[in-house]
Amino acid sequence: MEHEGQPQISELVAGKSFISAQVIADIQLEKGAVAARAAAMKLLAAGKKGGDLAAEVAKLGVALPPVQALNLGREEIMARGQIPPALAIFFGMAPGTTKLIPIAGNKGFMAVQLKTITPGNVAANDPMLAQVKGELNNLAAREQGESLRRAIRTEVKVERNESTIKTVASTLAGGN
Repeated sequence: MEHEGQPQISELVAGKSFISAQVIADIQLEKGAVAARAAAMKLLAAGKKGGDLAAEVAKLGVALPPVQALNLGREEIMARGQIPPALAIFFGMAPGTTKLIPIAGNKGFMAVQLKTITPGNVAANDPMLAQVKGELNNLAAREQGESLRRAIRTEVKVERNESTIKTVASTLAGGN
């Protein structure tokens, strides 16, 4: 053979293709993923420059689902129970920013743009305020207690005697 060690293609049956439908679908998905990433990066760049996503999607010239504008308060979002990633990401965004979220199953990307945040009005006697304050106080107390324990262990150079700990635990549990 003149091409020893080089890949070669031979027809098993003249004129017939034996490529499976799954291989064709995978190739199409990969091509689509490359195109989706390129389009998503264009949207991200335009969003970072302050561009309107709806107008930028129209410029792409690709058939995409329409842009959905949302005007929801935190309570409305939280009332939905399981929060989808496209809504959850808003809680970590600054106004005027755009982010991309990959869609499960390598199906493309979702561009999310947060234009503004409108602070809500909380009444001084709102029961939710007292509940949140209590939760934050408990969390702060636990964190301070844990920090104090770590500092004491470091300062005093605490050493654990595992066999004694097991003996005491067994005695307390009613063992001998």
